[in-house]
Amino acid sequence: MILMLFYLPLMAVTYELRYRDLYKNSLLMIFGKILTNIITFVMVGVLAGGSVFLLVFTDSAARTAAIILITALLPLLITYLIVSMISKGMQENMGSFVNNAEQPKNVLSEEEKQTVQNTRSDDDYIFINGKMVKNPNKK
Repeated sequence: MILMLFYLPLMAVTYELRYRDLYKNSLLMIFGKILTNIITFVMVGVLAGGSVFLLVFTDSAARTAAIILITALLPLLITYLIVSMISKGMQENMGSFVNNAEQPKNVLSEEEKQTVQNTRSDDDYIFINGKMVKNPNKK
């Protein structure tokens, strides 16, 4: 379950999958890349153990500085470590993170086109009926 937590957040924000598919794919990825997962888990354990070691063997002002340092940097380091270790295997199994498909162009109705043409604005983009549209009046 802990190793599934390496994959779930990254898959949830990267791919449009149902919850059932997220959990299924993360479980399959654990066993598909077991050596990478174990190495990542050990490295996270070393970081966490090092921070506990730092807290245990410091006193007063040094302990306060260690707590501030651990609070500020440990989540960042753990997240960077996990993402850098598992992202390549996830891209190999599930596809690229970057969507190379072209985005559909905004299709405006006649009423919206009329509104855009009647708008007097010097901005590059204007906001019409909930859509951000390039200003055709701007030269």
